[in-house]
Amino acid sequence: MTDQGNVHLIDAASGATAEEPKADDIALVLHTSGSTGRPKRVPLRHFNLAVSSANIANTYALSEEDVALCIMPLFTFMG
Repeated sequence: MTDQGNVHLIDAASGATAEEPKADDIALVLHTSGSTGRPKRVPLRHFNLAVSSANIANTYALSEEDVALCIMPLFTFMG
């Protein structure tokens, strides 16, 4: 890792770059049984995660100087 926070993989192919994700792009997929007991996949978009993170930061009045550790129970999808 460089001082600027860039990570370089040894022997990685060059030339390909990743595009910045858009708000409507899927960020992660949850696998849950939900309330029906039938397994399902729930896609969460970047926008959803950003808003959720902002709500947590606003609720706790976090600033750029703060460091937060969010511990979730293992029975939730965040655990």
